[in-house]
Amino acid sequence: MKIEAKYARLSKSKAVATKLFKVGKCKKAGKLYQKISGYYNFGDVDSQVEGENKESEEYKKVRDELYLIKKQCFMNSLICKYKLKDYGTVTALADQIVEMDPKCTKAYFWKAKALYDQEMYQGAVKAIKIAFQLEPNNEEVKKEYEAITTGCENHTKAEKQKYSKLFK
Repeated sequence: MKIEAKYARLSKSKAVATKLFKVGKCKKAGKLYQKISGYYNFGDVDSQVEGENKESEEYKKVRDELYLIKKQCFMNSLICKYKLKDYGTVTALADQIVEMDPKCTKAYFWKAKALYDQEMYQGAVKAIKIAFQLEPNNEEVKKEYEAITTGCENHTKAEKQKYSKLFK
């Protein structure tokens, strides 16, 4: 199959998934985003396309666009899973995205939110700190950074106070 045909198929599927997401059908949208992401493995783009000049600029451009669509689908799937409170999947997807793009602020951001909601405070702080370091001027990241770090500090204080009463 020509790379352009794959691109067209994935683009259409992504548009359908985005429409589902916008009307609040996160479960269906998430499944479609995952199907798009799983269409082929990231490392196998070149090996699955035969008979094309893989050195041509056109091929490289379309391949890069495919990677972008797949990354966006991973992110959108992650957000759907977060809205469905499937936090374990959120953290796994975030890790996959970070493996593809170590500077993806959104992946760290959503991972931090999911970990915080699971009361995994140390991991949440670590993830949000990375997001904040990547984009210190991003207002949404700043706000979440403050909320998570404050929430974790309050949790630690409450735990210390609770356990200090046991030893008096």
